[in-house]
Amino acid sequence: MSKPLFMTIVLLGAACSALAQTATIDGLVTDSSQAVVVGAVVTVTNLDTGLRRVARSNETGGYTFTQLPVGRYKVAAAMSGFTTQTAPELKLDVDQVVRLDFALKPGTLTETVEVSASAALLDSETATVGQVISNKSIVEMPLNGRNYLSLATLTAGTSPNVGGRTQSEGGFVAGGAHSYQMNVQVDGLDNSTSYSGGPVGYEAQAVKPSIDAVGEFKVITNNLSAEYGSRMGGTVLVTIKSGTNQLHGTAYEFLRNDDLDGTNFFANRNGAAKPEYRQNQFGGTMGGPIRKNKLFLFGSFDGTRIRSGTSSISTLPTAAQRTGDFSKIRNIFDPLTTSGAGAAMTRQMFPGNIIPKNRWDPLFPALMALYPATTNSGVVNNYYFSGADRNDWNNYDFKGDESFNDNNRLSVRYSRRDKDQYQNGPLPLPADGGLATTTTIHSNSVVGSYVRILSPNMNNEVRFGQSRMPTAFDIPYDKPLFDQYGIKGIPKTSFASSNDHGLTLFNPSGYAQLGSRAFWPNTNNLNVTQFDDVLFRSAGHHGLKVGVEYKHEDVFRVAARYARGQMTFNREFTADPQNRAATGDGMAEFMLGLPAAGNLGNENGENLMVNSLAAFIQDTWKVSSRLTVNLGVRYDIFFAPTFPDGGVSNFLLDYTQTGAAGRLPQIRPRNGSDCGCQQNYKDFAPRVGLAYRLTNKTVVRSGFGIIFAQDDTFYQQSARWINQSPDFVEYGFATVDRINPLLTLQGGFPSVTLPAASVPGPAAVGINIQASRMPDQYSQQWFFDLQRELPYDTLMTLEYSGNGARKLIVPLDYDVPYGPAASTVASRRNFPYYTGVTRQMPMGNSSYNAFVWKLEKRFSKGLSFLSAFTWAHTIDDETEISNGTGGNGAVVPWNIELNRGNSYSDVRRQWAFSAAYELPFGKGKKLLNRGRAVNAVFGGWQLASLATMRSGIPFTVVTSGGLTNAGGADRPNRTGNGTLPSGQQSIDHWFDTTAFAVQPQYTYGNSGRNILFGPVLRNLDLSLSKSIFLAEGKRLQFRAESFNFTNTPAFGQPAATLNGAGVGQITSAGDPRRIQFGLKFIM
Repeated sequence: MSKPLFMTIVLLGAACSALAQTATIDGLVTDSSQAVVVGAVVTVTNLDTGLRRVARSNETGGYTFTQLPVGRYKVAAAMSGFTTQTAPELKLDVDQVVRLDFALKPGTLTETVEVSASAALLDSETATVGQVISNKSIVEMPLNGRNYLSLATLTAGTSPNVGGRTQSEGGFVAGGAHSYQMNVQVDGLDNSTSYSGGPVGYEAQAVKPSIDAVGEFKVITNNLSAEYGSRMGGTVLVTIKSGTNQLHGTAYEFLRNDDLDGTNFFANRNGAAKPEYRQNQFGGTMGGPIRKNKLFLFGSFDGTRIRSGTSSISTLPTAAQRTGDFSKIRNIFDPLTTSGAGAAMTRQMFPGNIIPKNRWDPLFPALMALYPATTNSGVVNNYYFSGADRNDWNNYDFKGDESFNDNNRLSVRYSRRDKDQYQNGPLPLPADGGLATTTTIHSNSVVGSYVRILSPNMNNEVRFGQSRMPTAFDIPYDKPLFDQYGIKGIPKTSFASSNDHGLTLFNPSGYAQLGSRAFWPNTNNLNVTQFDDVLFRSAGHHGLKVGVEYKHEDVFRVAARYARGQMTFNREFTADPQNRAATGDGMAEFMLGLPAAGNLGNENGENLMVNSLAAFIQDTWKVSSRLTVNLGVRYDIFFAPTFPDGGVSNFLLDYTQTGAAGRLPQIRPRNGSDCGCQQNYKDFAPRVGLAYRLTNKTVVRSGFGIIFAQDDTFYQQSARWINQSPDFVEYGFATVDRINPLLTLQGGFPSVTLPAASVPGPAAVGINIQASRMPDQYSQQWFFDLQRELPYDTLMTLEYSGNGARKLIVPLDYDVPYGPAASTVASRRNFPYYTGVTRQMPMGNSSYNAFVWKLEKRFSKGLSFLSAFTWAHTIDDETEISNGTGGNGAVVPWNIELNRGNSYSDVRRQWAFSAAYELPFGKGKKLLNRGRAVNAVFGGWQLASLATMRSGIPFTVVTSGGLTNAGGADRPNRTGNGTLPSGQQSIDHWFDTTAFAVQPQYTYGNSGRNILFGPVLRNLDLSLSKSIFLAEGKRLQFRAESFNFTNTPAFGQPAATLNGAGVGQITSAGDPRRIQFGLKFIM
């Protein structure tokens, strides 16, 4: 029997698990002498649906109920000869384990004594660190955009996904892990997106349930239960509401416009009008019984329509530059005067730094005319543009639950999401600026679970679900513009839509891009099929849970890439070869029609299939009434991707093929199920934790575990096969000798055939050389915390947590020269036939350490709040794929230790506070409880707030111009600290530029990665609402909400290219104050 087949049989034969979307009650039944009571009947009843479960205390006096839907419960313990004890209302949260003990007193069964369930505040049974975000927090907080996932950053140990493409959709980082390690589960079904040339749809999740449809969710930041795995970052467990025995529903409309809003900081600064803003969010929910105590339905619809003005600042050619005059920019040199080579190369300066018109490329004047006139007289950051974006979406959620009897329960949920979005670039069309995008998404998700109670101490849950997320990016052009502007050589591609509209992208270094976004159209589809089974058995002091999960993912991608072509104009041919740092100009080279580099290609994409299997066993061992030990082990298999449609290949690393004549051998899969890999079967991950009750109000917990995880991206890291040349050809036209361009603007692109018959060259394309054996990345996680229950239903937590991630994937180019030199990079490559020979290497590392102080008050007496302060430090030597923070590339790619420094997600200090307070006036309150008229005016008011303060995000100071000339990143020499005193920092001069010096040519700079920090963030969102009583169980709520109430600008990062224009200046800011009004009917 083959090893893969054997392991599959072993796993499927184990019974088992989905991530917990339910809750557990356990406890001990004793008598007044503290002796255990065996055989006591414990009954739990859901107060909203009538669900009833019965168990008997075992030989240790213990009882356990698992797989309980989130909700309100009554729990009763009864035994002949004793009084019946009852906890009349116990609220269970998602993934919660509540300890509820009963001490029975002598008496009759007809006598009933109520007991307190306040101990539910403490977590005395598990070793998992996380935060439940309650339904009240979700629906009552001033939540900008009404995206529940935005509340995840209220959790200690989390931070925003800085520089990530999912940040605006609620993507976040937990415990210093990459954002692609975030795991979102909705009713147990994987709802996370995947990276496929970018996060699919640039979304954080496949479907996006309305906040009125979300019952509650939990964010887990330290995954020390064996039940959790496959990703190393935060796990989000979301439950969609269910119907109950009472008919409940909502209908709402939330409105915004710019009349009461603040104005973007930079719109004000540029004297521009306030950008347009219109937003309507509307919808409703309805849930109730079809058959009382048996069959329930719930439905939700949420629609959003947004028209928002953007604020973009760019650098465009000045009026003088439009005549060829660069005298106020920098010295420019005539490429026709070049003599010598390497370190002896020289050029003569253009007289007066003016390019005569007879030297202009004949295509340039028409292209330059696409640039609008500057809006101020500066030479940098001299153009402000406000376009109108459009974002429309509809979300639908439906859920049905049936209790066939007390032992059998079925739940089915269906969700859909439709999105239609248009985003402007930084310039008006057709200039564009290379970013204008249209987005279309139609996601569907369905999941069903079946729970069967096999015996009083054993139950099983099986779950099956599927998710479909088709997405499409495109550019807002309806025709091709190549002929109009004289661009030659645009090729015929596999799909006419790849280049039958839009314009070539022109990228003059230091200026706004001109033309269409290069990689669109882009079709990216993610399909997920998932099966889980979980079995629980209580036996004596042990609660055993075992499980298995199977998941199949199909990721389809077709991206146009450079089908319309791209030309880059650097400071290459107009720079003084003896002083490249301070001379030369990208716009001057655009004017001359001399691109330093360019790209042209056909569609890039693949149809990728990947499977994963996981099994675990988790034992909750009650060593004593005070000590609980959690022991577990998880086993994961992350199968390498396969490609049923072919079109993929790999190259073999062969050092006998160095030199000009060298060609690396290319191999292809034998069939559609060939992974080209040596599969890894060694991912056993132990977990251990303990929880000890020092007193009835104090718990100490600690734990350690190892988590193996899938890679951030399947196609670029996990896959051994890659869609690459000659199937996908991305011709590179970078200058080889820094003297002669391989393209000219007037000449356009050379004639090419796509796909190619063979790998083109020399120095035309890069290739990938994946290793057949790759270890899986993993994280070692640990924590220690102290929980103390305080008066007024308040819980305080002091916590230390940490983790260390190993075997993170880092791309390594085997074609990079070994150090700086005056000779060209191309002439020093190991494999000069290729422009790059890249292998994904498991050599990245990260570390995270944090101290957390948290205060949480569950809602009582009109008040709830959550205050979480995190003091943390994250260090790594690599950056997640496609993160846009910039400057994180390695200076010496083959020595990654030199890249070790502050992580891009290193938020040192963060405080998040949320609160909801029902003002103490009116009916049922302490003050002004004086009848209907007084209550109509003063009653029903509520104040809610969200406050966030965090320290700045790190950034790296770099240089441009290819000064090191070694194929890696360029950084300057650091001669001082670089951080200005807070009183001297401004958006025009954020850091001390004199603390850095441009490194001499052909040397490495000594400045490190992410050594300086950007501006702090302070934000306050407020909501004031008034509830108006209509009838029994019906009310109308009016809400006035303000986001960024203090109108404090959330500034972006400063320009950090030391020898670039505008160094040290900040030119971006987040949204100003927004005002929103809402009306909501609640029953």
